[in-house]
Amino acid sequence: MDPTVNTTPDLPETHPQRMQRALTMLSNGSRLRDIHAVTGLSPAAVSLEARANGVKRGVFMEAREAVRLVTEGNLSVGEASKKTGVPKHKIYYAIRVQMNSTSLAKPKDAEIRRWNEVAEMKDTGITLAEVAAFYGVSRQRIHQILKKRTAYLAWSEKQES
Repeated sequence: MDPTVNTTPDLPETHPQRMQRALTMLSNGSRLRDIHAVTGLSPAAVSLEARANGVKRGVFMEAREAVRLVTEGNLSVGEASKKTGVPKHKIYYAIRVQMNSTSLAKPKDAEIRRWNEVAEMKDTGITLAEVAAFYGVSRQRIHQILKKRTAYLAWSEKQES
């Protein structure tokens, strides 16, 4: 998908005109707060409707020029960031969105093994605080690891089927 091209989502005729405009703006990379300012629709309603209709968010408008410079102009992300004033993280995210891949790289095997060890300890009845003390990290970090592991397992099952 060319980041500079505007797209119009294929929506049912039953959508109100304001919602159609909001979803078109979203697919073209507008921010939810800008969509709210133009249409008066709440960002939550627009996001929910976009998910329900499979509307993908377009590359952020402010990042389009930076993405073009990186993909076509042979500039590094850092150079494009300095030239356009767009933060590097927004450029990286916009490139992943453009490539239709917002997921991060597959975790390393050692990381997966550690996640499994933490989950096994938790399954034996040990508290998060005790697991955290064993690894020398916070309870919140153990909770985060367990959430990452759950998300990874769901993703890997989806990839296998």
